[in-house]
Amino acid sequence: MPSAVVVISVVASCLPLLLFNIVLRWLGRQDRESFALLCVTLFWGAIGATFFGGLGTGLLTPLLASWQVSALGQNLLASPFSEEVAKGLILVVLFAAHRLEFATSGLFYGATTGLGFAMTENCLYFLNIYDKSGPEDWYINLIVRTIFATSTHVASSATFGFVLGRAHERRRHPARLLLAVFMGLFAAVSIHGLWNGTVFVGQATRDISLSVYLFLTVPFVTAILLGVTELALRIEDRVLLRELREEVDEGLISMGHAEIVASHLRRRGRAWLPADIPRDPYVRALCELALRKHGARLAGLPQERTVPKGTEEIAKLREEVRRLASMAR
Repeated sequence: MPSAVVVISVVASCLPLLLFNIVLRWLGRQDRESFALLCVTLFWGAIGATFFGGLGTGLLTPLLASWQVSALGQNLLASPFSEEVAKGLILVVLFAAHRLEFATSGLFYGATTGLGFAMTENCLYFLNIYDKSGPEDWYINLIVRTIFATSTHVASSATFGFVLGRAHERRRHPARLLLAVFMGLFAAVSIHGLWNGTVFVGQATRDISLSVYLFLTVPFVTAILLGVTELALRIEDRVLLRELREEVDEGLISMGHAEIVASHLRRRGRAWLPADIPRDPYVRALCELALRKHGARLAGLPQERTVPKGTEEIAKLREEVRRLASMAR
């Protein structure tokens, strides 16, 4: 196998990671999410989930065949279930450890897990398809899998993480938290199953395979990913505004700043803040302040309307906001 094929296959597999990093930075998440946990979830998806997902698929496929399940049914059930369970294990661990504090946290950690899985799977698939079918099929799969398969794995795992993060954020009864795990898994398997089903249909009817990819799977999966992301960000925006209103009442910031910071789109602008105040640290401190207050309220004072002002971390964040605001001339 030419070394250029190996290099291009690896680069194509890693390209979505670069795009994901750009999205994180554009949304201002690179400092909001734990870098260590992002690495853990990426590593688990790339190594652990790939291994156990493949193992589960290898065991489940012949079992389904022995039950006389059709080939289409095997494609809809075997790998989607095995791989989503494998990818979701790390999310359930984080969920049980109270590290998926918000819907957005679950969304981004889930997306990272799916991205890691897709990177390894795509790379192995590219090398295998070149070895077995030659360069023509390899070229096609470089595009199809890099865009379509990656988006499916990211969308399914991100949805699973979103469901878990939202359930944790709302502090449901333990039975409902357990239900959230199954609901998130069902959603992930359904999204993944849609991809596998269209691939199966496309291979069975080669003349319409591209149409199936472009006009059914891609718009639907993309809509799910964008929709879940927008929903998670809007939920977070409402939390930010609610918590920052208390800071407006205390005179820490203006209502105008609270409303802008509580909008994931508006806060990306620059005209609303004096040039002397560094925008990113200012926005980051206010967002962190609001989310820490929200987390403290949920954890310790579920029935109270206020959070004690003496909370050390919250007090430090307020001082940081004052320090940054004082830079304005």
